[in-house]
Amino acid sequence: MKHSTNRDLLSKWVQETYQLVNTHSNDVDLIIVDKDALIENYDYIEDRKSKTSPLFLPVMLITNNMTTQEQHTILELIDVIVESPVNITMFKQQLDVLLRTRDLSREVKVAKDAEHEQRLLAETLQETATILSSTLNTQEVFERILQNIGRLLPVHASAVCLIENGFARITQTLGYSSQEIAILNHFFDDYPIHDLPFLKQIIDEQQIIQLTPQSQFDITQQLDNFPIIIAPIILTDKTIGFILVKLSESLIADRLRQNHLMAFATQAAIAIQNARLYAQSQSIAVIQERERLARDFHDSVTQTLFSASVISESIRRSYGDAPDDLSNLLEELHLLTRGALAETRTLILELKPTKLLETDLSDLLKQLAESIWSRKQLSLRMSLSADVDVPMRVKVAFYRIAQEAFHNIVKHSRANTVEINYRHKDSVALLEILDDGIGFEIHNSQGLGLYNMSQRAKNIRAIFDIQSSLKNGTSIQIRWQDMESTEDDD
Repeated sequence: MKHSTNRDLLSKWVQETYQLVNTHSNDVDLIIVDKDALIENYDYIEDRKSKTSPLFLPVMLITNNMTTQEQHTILELIDVIVESPVNITMFKQQLDVLLRTRDLSREVKVAKDAEHEQRLLAETLQETATILSSTLNTQEVFERILQNIGRLLPVHASAVCLIENGFARITQTLGYSSQEIAILNHFFDDYPIHDLPFLKQIIDEQQIIQLTPQSQFDITQQLDNFPIIIAPIILTDKTIGFILVKLSESLIADRLRQNHLMAFATQAAIAIQNARLYAQSQSIAVIQERERLARDFHDSVTQTLFSASVISESIRRSYGDAPDDLSNLLEELHLLTRGALAETRTLILELKPTKLLETDLSDLLKQLAESIWSRKQLSLRMSLSADVDVPMRVKVAFYRIAQEAFHNIVKHSRANTVEINYRHKDSVALLEILDDGIGFEIHNSQGLGLYNMSQRAKNIRAIFDIQSSLKNGTSIQIRWQDMESTEDDD
C-alpha cells in the first residue's frame, strides 16, 4: 500500500497472520492494495488472476475515494472494497468471509476435477477395452494405450517396452523424436536389466517408480532432464515389460495418477496375453497337421527310401565285378537314395518341431551335413563335440544358420570340401562352417540368406562373422556366450 495510515494500521496484524512475499512473486495467497498500489501493480494483479480461478486469489482494495467509472474498470480484479480509514474488526470479518469463499471454491474445483478425471479414466479404459476385444494386433492396442495416457497425464512422450532375453526392447512409442528413440535403444542395448537398478527394482517389487534429474541415472539426463515414470507390465505375477512415460512438467505424479498408469499397464498385459493365447492356439493347429504329415512321411516315404538304399547297396556289393558303367550307376543310385533319405528325415524334423527341439544340436548338424554330402558328393569333415544343453532359442538359431549356410554351399559355392566344427565349452558355443568354393565379395553381396543368418545371430546376442573373397572359399563363425551362467559364476 502506498498510504502510510492504512499500511501502519494493518502492518502488525498482517505480518502476524501472513508471510509477506516480494512484489510480483508467483507464490501469492492474498493481495491487499490501496488505490495507488492498484494502479501501479494493475498488470501484475491481472496476470496473476488470469492464471488461476478468480476466487482463488482474493484481492482487497482499501480506499475512500473512487468514482463510479473507476469501480467499473476494476470490478473484475477486486473481490472486496474496504473503506478507509480501516476498521480492523470489520476488516477481519470481511477477510474471513473472503477466505472461506476461496477455500470452498477450491474444494468444489478439486471435487469437480476429480470427478472429471475419473470419468475420463473410465472412458479411456473403455476405449482400450473395446480395442482389446476387437483385435489381436498388440501394436494397435499399445498405440491406443499411449494415446489415452496422454489424455490423463501431462505427458511429453511415452513408450511400451518388453523384456526379451534379459534386455528391454522398445515395441511402441508416442511423442519421442527419432533421436530420443535412438538414445533409448542404445541405452537399453548397452545395459542388461540386471545392470540397471531402477529396472531391477520394478521387476522385483512390481511397483511404479519415478526418476527425476536428481536420480543420477543417465536415462533422465539424456532425455532433457525431464522426470520419468515407469510402470511395470505384469502377467501371471511376472514382470514382462513396462510403460515408460516422460512427463512434460517438472512434477511428481500423485498416487491417483500412478494408479491410472497401472490400469493402462494392466491393459497392456491383457493385450499381450490375448496375442500369446491366439498364437498358441494357431501353433497347436499347425503342429498337429505337421505331425500328421510327418507320420505319413515316416510310415511311407522314409521306409521306402530306406529299403531302396539298402537294396541298391546290396546290389552294388553283390556284383563287385560288374562292368564299370553298371558299377557307377549303382553307386550313383545308392548316393541318390541315401541323399533323398537324409533330406526326407530333415523334412520330417521341419514338420515336427517337437522332434527338432528334442534332438541334440550335434545330431542335427550331422544330419544337415550328410544331406549335402549325399547330394553333392563333397569331401566332408566334421568335428562335433558332445552336446551340452543350450537354450532352445540358441539351438534353433544355430540349426537355421547352418541350414542356410549349407544351402548356399550347395547352390553357389562349387566347393569340393566342406568342414563343420561345433563345440560348447565354458558357457561358450562356437559353430564354424568352411568351404573351399569360389567365394564372393562380401561388400557386394546383398543376399537375403546372409541377412537372415546375421539377424538370427543378433536375436540371440551371438557374434556372427563371415569371411570370403573370390577363389578363396568362405568361412562362417557364430559365437554365443551364456551371460546368465557367467553372471552366476561371478
